Amino acid sequence: MQAQRLRGSDDVKESRTRLRTWGPEFCSTEDLWDILEVESPPPLDDLSSAGLGLCESFLGRGGGLRMSAALELARRATRPRERTATRFVSAAAVHAWALPRLRDVEHEELWLLSLSRTHQLVAARRLGQGGGAGLSVERRDIFRVALREGAHAILLLHNHPSGDPEPSEQDLFFTRTVEAAGRIVGVPLLDHVVVAREGYVSMLERGIIADGSEARSRSESPGTRPREPGETSPRREPVRSATPARRAAPGAPPPAPSPR
Repeated sequence: MQAQRLRGSDDVKESRTRLRTWGPEFCSTEDLWDILEVESPPPLDDLSSAGLGLCESFLGRGGGLRMSAALELARRATRPRERTATRFVSAAAVHAWALPRLRDVEHEELWLLSLSRTHQLVAARRLGQGGGAGLSVERRDIFRVALREGAHAILLLHNHPSGDPEPSEQDLFFTRTVEAAGRIVGVPLLDHVVVAREGYVSMLERGIIADGSEARSRSESPGTRPREPGETSPRREPVRSATPARRAAPGAPPPAPSPR
């Protein structure tokens, strides 16, 4: 899409010459937008979380795709380098990993972290995103991806763009159903962390996800399916007891499951 430029063609030629000669750091913001042929650019602050839709709105379909890809590469380049394998030993570690990725995102995103036996990150996948009304992801989609990645356990996380990490009733119900499905599939859900600018909430700490002793009690409580003769209960390593949920506090990380 050819956009009408606010400045004349001679000005644009000078901007391009300046970029080739001195590099982008010596170009003004107006120079850079003129080189991209953008008539009405968005505020620079909006670019930190710009998605494909915003890019296409001022660059057209082809240009929007290229700029969206370039912005994502820039975001990845500015993230802290993970020189060693990431190992999640607490909800605080999940929050620290997620915050740079989701802090400026203005819509909800649900992420799946597939873990090894020692809780090292095998793969991180964004499962879905939603608008102001939230998002919807099926349990089967979660475990289809987890099994494909060879996960021994999983963590879920999603963001609250409002800045308040307090989980909704839908968040709590969703967590319980995923945990139950994980026990059936044999890929336990270790925690579901809601991240936000003001802190985080761990479903493990909140008691929504049971530790090992609670899981065993639950399997033997009235109303559950009785075990068949010769059937043994699934082996599940105990984890540290959940504590009351709290907001992020430097120097006081919350508890997390021990490695399987």
